[in-house]
Formats: sequence, structure tokens, C-alpha cells
Amino acid sequence: GPNDSSLFVCEMMANRVLRLIQRPMGVWHCSVYFQFSGGLGPAAVACDSRGFLYVALHDFSFVGNKGKVVVISPDGAIVRQIACPAPELSGIALDPAGKTLFITESSTNSVFTVAI
Repeated sequence: GPNDSSLFVCEMMANRVLRLIQRPMGVWHCSVYFQFSGGLGPAAVACDSRGFLYVALHDFSFVGNKGKVVVISPDGAIVRQIACPAPELSGIALDPAGKTLFITESSTNSVFTVAI
């Protein structure tokens, strides 16, 4: 998370993002932060300085030819969907300034960039 108090984990086959919070030190609490439906599930997640999550959703190329990244606000609502030209999204990262999103895709061995 933005203040290092949360750890977000993609659980692809369960189609959800988990949030782990450490409090007190050494004790981790886990909850389902967001549950998706359809598709294979989230493959990667990045968090910006404001607490927005960018979640790369993975699906097989023989099922569809487009991919998507969803942006989830700090209160857990989808606020944006970013279309990608291929569906097997495998990784995601923000540049240090938080202005460019880098998305990796495995069926085409591509890296896509999106201005935020």
C-alpha cells in the first residue's frame, strides 16, 4: 500500500485480490479486498502513492483477444478500466513518478505502456 501498512496479493484462480495488514508487528490479518467474476483472475497488482490499485486481469488468448487493467480506489470501488490489446496480462508496474503504467503480456511477449 501507499504507506507500507498493507500488502496486496493476487489470488488468480480464486479471482480475487487479498489485503494483508500487519498489526501489531509480526501479526498479519488477511481479508478479501476485491472479488472479481469472469475471466481467469488477477495476475499482478501495483499501488500508487494515493492508494489506488492497478490490477492486471489475466485470461487466455483463445477465450478473447483483449485484456484489461482495472483501477480500484482506496475505498474498494472500480473507478476505471484500461483496455489492453491482448488478454494474457502477466505483470504491472508504475514508473517512480506514477505517470506511466507498464503492463506485460505473455501471449505476444509484449510490454504495453499507458499514460496515467
